[in-house]
Amino acid sequence: MIERVGDLVVRLADGGQTAAAFELVTGLLAVVPDPRTEARGRGAKRRPIGQMDEWHYERALKQCLPALLRAAPLDAFDMTCDLLGGAVELSDGTTDADHSWSWRPAIEDHAQNRHQPFQGLLVTAVRDLGRQLVAQDASLLEHLVQRLEARGGLVFRRLALDMLVNDGASRRDLVEARLLDKSRFEDLGLRHEYSRLLVGGFPAMPPEKQATLLSWVDAGPDISGFLRRWAENGDGAATEADVERYRDIWRRDRLAPISADLPPEWRARYDSLLKSVGEPGALRLGVLADAAVIDRPEELATAFRAAIDELGRGTQLNGG
Repeated sequence: MIERVGDLVVRLADGGQTAAAFELVTGLLAVVPDPRTEARGRGAKRRPIGQMDEWHYERALKQCLPALLRAAPLDAFDMTCDLLGGAVELSDGTTDADHSWSWRPAIEDHAQNRHQPFQGLLVTAVRDLGRQLVAQDASLLEHLVQRLEARGGLVFRRLALDMLVNDGASRRDLVEARLLDKSRFEDLGLRHEYSRLLVGGFPAMPPEKQATLLSWVDAGPDISGFLRRWAENGDGAATEADVERYRDIWRRDRLAPISADLPPEWRARYDSLLKSVGEPGALRLGVLADAAVIDRPEELATAFRAAIDELGRGTQLNGG
């Protein structure tokens, strides 16, 4: 049945009946709240489900989206973004400060991405549609990035950065504008995609722009949240050594992605940090983005408190 509906969508789209194709596919791919969680009320987290299981949903996406992309590329992109936005609002209770950092730590395919059936499939669909559109017409890059950012939600801002990681080599202006936006630099929810963009973007920057970014690293983190979380954990007041270690870990982790391209004086400073707090270990993306060295309990505790504070201001973390 589902495949027959998909076949009809393809025939309508390829036959020039675009409006009918979109109306049909919007119903086919609609994401709705699981009835078992719908009673929780507006703003609550409700499990999103489709009108089919995950396997059939993925097949339907792969069957229908190419035809819609041929018929009306930007409309297909917007429709898929709408589907993703609806799924995220259901799962996270918001369309702005979503928790995609926890259930999709990396926009690119990554072993640490958790299994989130409908949200995950739609993130991948939006990402891949954007890449296909830019491959067909490179001039669309800026427009698509702005289109994603205009939606406001964290997952869409992450998708925009990922698009620049993948296709932004020829548009250094777009890359620099985002790397030199301090709010993005400080947003832990963007940390993974921002760091990936920094790897290619930093060495292409002129020295004066590199200096701006490095001045933010030099200034260090806001420690107020760190101090509050430390006290709330029942450990008493943090010592100056605790605070300085947190600052060193924070600076090391911000410099790590660009360590090979640092100016000499900053490379020496980075090497000094490595001697002080050790090499960055295997990163656990998402909520533990700052907990770089998992086998050091005291460092993990320090970084975890800071990460929770930055990500969870006024919210409760997802369980699991």
